[in-house]
Amino acid sequence: MELVDSNDKILNEQGIILGAIQQLQEYQNIPMATKLAMVAAEGSMKSAESKQFGNTMFLSHRGTENNSNKMAGHIFNMDIDTNFASNIRQYISHLQTQGITHYTALFEEEYLAALQSVQNSIKNVDTEMGIGQDEDDRYMAFIKPGTEPLPEDL
Repeated sequence: MELVDSNDKILNEQGIILGAIQQLQEYQNIPMATKLAMVAAEGSMKSAESKQFGNTMFLSHRGTENNSNKMAGHIFNMDIDTNFASNIRQYISHLQTQGITHYTALFEEEYLAALQSVQNSIKNVDTEMGIGQDEDDRYMAFIKPGTEPLPEDL
């Protein structure tokens, strides 16, 4: 499935997730039924929250008790690159309104350029963002949303 410009057409959550897992390298050796079951199981957890901006889905989990201001999640994208970066920025703005102080997201190498674009664009505000890899070479974004509005233009 090809990327879809959200300025032309908005996909539903299922379309975004299905398209994204078909494209992502991490999921290439897993049968489609298993892939879908994994995402469905994660999405049905009590702590799961999903949010869509454009043709990008953020499936995240909020911490409990002393960690209720922290979230961790996954990013599923079917939008074109320029919109994808804007969708990430909008999600960070959403996190600000929800009082989230720490957000960690696993993402695939295919998403690296868009996340780096966002990282570079927010250097002059109080939101902090780091990008790294874990011991299994999976990419992770570490975001500390600040209080200042994020720039509109990336």
